[in-house]
Amino acid sequence: MYRFNDKKPIMGGRLKACHALKLPFVFGNLHQPGVTSFTGNLPERKQISKQMHDAWISFACNGNPNHDQLLEEWTVL
Repeated sequence: MYRFNDKKPIMGGRLKACHALKLPFVFGNLHQPGVTSFTGNLPERKQISKQMHDAWISFACNGNPNHDQLLEEWTVL
């Protein structure tokens, strides 16, 4: 389980982390048309996307989302 609670620029930030918003981050599709309306275009979005993508890959491969690029270790709940 993880929490993705970044405020988004669309609708003055009222949507927060709305349904499926994580998908462009997980799959590295931040560049697709219309995505920046929801995700914004700040440089750190690419870093967040890379970290999420790598965590999902790591989890799929070995059951552990931790990897070298994470800022802090992901602990088991």
